[in-house]
Amino acid sequence: MTYRPNRQSMIRNARTASTLRSQLAAVMGDQKHDHNHDFGFPDQINFEQLYSMWDRNSLATAGVSRIAETLWRDDPAITAGEKTHEETPQEKEIRTTFDDRRLWAKLADAYQRSLVGDYAGAILRIADGQPWDQPVSRAVGIKAVWDIIPAWEKQLAVSEWDLNPASPRYGLPAMYQFNEASIGDGKDRGASRSLHIHPDRVLIMSSTGDTFGRSVLRAGFNDLITYSKVIGAGGEGFWKAARSSMTLNIDKEARLQDLAEAMGVTLDKLPDKLDEVIADFVGGYDKAFMAQGITATPLGVTLPANPEQYYNGPLQAFAASINCPSKILIGNQTGERASTEDVKSWSATCASRRSRELMPVLRDMMQRFERWGILPAGDWTITWSDLTEPTGADKLAGAKTMAEINAASLGLGDTPFSAQEIREQAGFEAEAADDTPDQPPVADGA
Repeated sequence: MTYRPNRQSMIRNARTASTLRSQLAAVMGDQKHDHNHDFGFPDQINFEQLYSMWDRNSLATAGVSRIAETLWRDDPAITAGEKTHEETPQEKEIRTTFDDRRLWAKLADAYQRSLVGDYAGAILRIADGQPWDQPVSRAVGIKAVWDIIPAWEKQLAVSEWDLNPASPRYGLPAMYQFNEASIGDGKDRGASRSLHIHPDRVLIMSSTGDTFGRSVLRAGFNDLITYSKVIGAGGEGFWKAARSSMTLNIDKEARLQDLAEAMGVTLDKLPDKLDEVIADFVGGYDKAFMAQGITATPLGVTLPANPEQYYNGPLQAFAASINCPSKILIGNQTGERASTEDVKSWSATCASRRSRELMPVLRDMMQRFERWGILPAGDWTITWSDLTEPTGADKLAGAKTMAEINAASLGLGDTPFSAQEIREQAGFEAEAADDTPDQPPVADGA
């Protein structure tokens, strides 16, 4: 006879199985983990944490600097049109004004700050005679650009949003609150500015072009914490290995009264005196510890023979989070230079960042200058060096390869590359064509 459990029996079995699973989970522990809690990572990351990480963590500082310094390895130029031509007087005035007032350097500073926070601002000081909380009115000439003030995310907050659906700026900031003292380093810089600023006077830099960007440090923030732990633990471990802590074993025959008298204290003050002596001993290398009837045993610290394996993991993970080859991120520390492919990949990454994040902001600035009368209406262009262009050494290496191919092809009766092509590959201008015949013409009657 085949046994078929009824519905009530099946329900009881299911309940029993569920109860057993719950009891086993309680005994053995739930297999789901809160990784942030377990590993000491923050649940949420705010600007103060990002700023502190950039300010105090060498790897974070290097990551931000590598991006900013590559994108701004030179200053751009503002030219009338894209065609190459001699610098005009107006172009010269723009260039000298930007150089004298360090406007490009301040824009570069604002961009670097946008990499640390989720966004940053470049406040335009325009000589238009209007308060900062009003739109920019008419201003004439590039000299009307008095200054550019880089502002951290914490210093420049949106105080009012445009909530009018019929407005072209619907959903965008209608006013900013600039509080210069929000970021302090303990240095007295006199009066700090605190005022409302109209969006006309603010350029926002971020990965998205608005205040909803994302810091480059966010994705690798946990790796930066892990890196700090390894570096800090390594330094602390070496210190403790060199001057370790101690355990004290008091012999049962120890004459504590005599020890207290030798130390110049009463018996009830002996524990405090021992703490003082131990603290003094641990605090320096040239100290000695003597205690009658007490055995002091140093606590040994065992360090791994090669700690490199522990910090290489978070280092490479952080480098991956910012799309930067690790050898470029940390430089030539081990005698091994970054490969050509790494350099090309990094140059392409930075060129993409410049095109997507930086150039739109600079074009917006130029359009505002034209609208306000700072620049006359025209075909203004921002020209910049090509980040992906081969270096001088790369060009010479390419020219050398072309020459070697020519030499190897001589036996075939032809050479693939002309001398002009090799010259251009090396980075030199092509020589003017020589129309002079190889042999002079033969005179009549000769």
